[in-house]
Amino acid sequence: MKDRQRFLALYEEHGPQVRGFLLAATGCPHQADDLQQNVARVLLEKFADYDETRPFRCWALGIARLETLKWRQRLARRREVLSIEAIDLLQAACQDEADPFAERRERLPACVAALPEQSRRLLSLRYERGLAAKEIAGTVGRTAAAVDMALSRIRRLLRDCINRKLNGGGS
Repeated sequence: MKDRQRFLALYEEHGPQVRGFLLAATGCPHQADDLQQNVARVLLEKFADYDETRPFRCWALGIARLETLKWRQRLARRREVLSIEAIDLLQAACQDEADPFAERRERLPACVAALPEQSRRLLSLRYERGLAAKEIAGTVGRTAAAVDMALSRIRRLLRDCINRKLNGGGS
C-alpha cells in the first residue's frame, strides 16, 4: 500500500513531464495519451525495482523513451516518426528541465510548521488523509463552507509565506 502511495505521489509530480516528452516525441495528443498509459503501467509494474537513490523523473523518462522507441518501431515505415536521435535529444531536454516548483516545495514545510495547530490539522485532514470539506466538517464540528473558507485562508497564508521566503524575507 505504501509503495503504491509513493508511486502515485512520484508519478503525479513527474507525470506532466513524461506527458510533455511523449507529446513532443509523437506530435499527437492521442498517441501521447496511449503511450502515457503504457508508461504508467510499466512504471507501476516495475516500481519494486526502482532505485530511490536516483531521480524518479529520469527513470520515468527512460521508460517513456523505451515505450516511444517501441511505438516508433511499429510505425517505422511512416515518414513523420521522429528519429532515435531526436527522441534521445527530447529525453535529455526533459531531464534537464528545471522543476519550476522545486524552490516553492522546499519552503513549504517551514511555512506549514509556522501555522497554528488547528490549521495544520485541517491541512492534514484535507491533503494527507484526502478528506473532502464535508467529511472534515463532521470531524472538526464546523460547516463544510467554514472548512472551505478556512482552507482557502490557509492556502493564502502558505502562498504568502513561501513568496516572502523566496524574496528573502525569511529563511
